[in-house]
Parts: sequence; C-alpha cells; structure tokens
Amino acid sequence: LIGVELASGGMGKSLAAGVAALPAWVEGALVCLGDMPLVRAATMDAVMAAGDQGIAVPVFDGRRGHPVFFGRRFFGALRGLGGDAGARAILARHAGAVREVAAGDPGVLVDVDDAASLAWVRERVFS
Repeated sequence: LIGVELASGGMGKSLAAGVAALPAWVEGALVCLGDMPLVRAATMDAVMAAGDQGIAVPVFDGRRGHPVFFGRRFFGALRGLGGDAGARAILARHAGAVREVAAGDPGVLVDVDDAASLAWVRERVFS
C-alpha cells in the first residue's frame, strides 16, 4: 500500500484511507513510506513473503524499519487509525503476530525528512 499522507489528517488517517480503498480480494498490504527511497525491492519481497496473514517488519542492525506488511486480519485496526501515530500501536497490541525479518538493507532505516538527509542520500546514490 503506497499512499500520500493526507495534508490535514496525518499518517494514521492516510493509512486508514489507503486500506479502506483496497478491494475485498486483497489479502495483505505492504505499507511503504514515500520518504524512504533506499529500500531495496528484495527487502520488500522478503517482508511480504514473511507476512503471510500476520505482520512482518524488516530489522537492520537491531532496529525495526519499513516497509511493514499487514495481513487482511489487521485491516480493521488500520482503518481505525487517525492522527500522526501511524500503526505503531497496532504492532504493540499484536506483538505476538509480528515477525521480524533480518534485512541486510540499511535503506529500511533511512528517512529523507529534511535537506540534510536528502543531501546524505544524494551523496551515496549519485556519487
């Protein structure tokens, strides 16, 4: 599920709207953040494969990152989100359903949130 954060509603509302728009036959959603351009396609594949009907999250250097996969059974909880909180509370509430996927991909932790982080990414990708 790739979406654009709704200007007035925050990440939670964006996730809720994206999940609500999915057709009934969809079995899971991979939530990818638009400001994380270095995530490798192979990492996305591994997270989706590990998700099955649960939740899967990549881990690099002991830290959880993105993208995160949610099986259909979590769509109701995602549709109930609002504000800037995102889905962290869902992961905490359903900790037993979360599968951590070892990722040799530092891109799962790299957010481009400001000019300095954009410069850092440009330096590593285009030099």
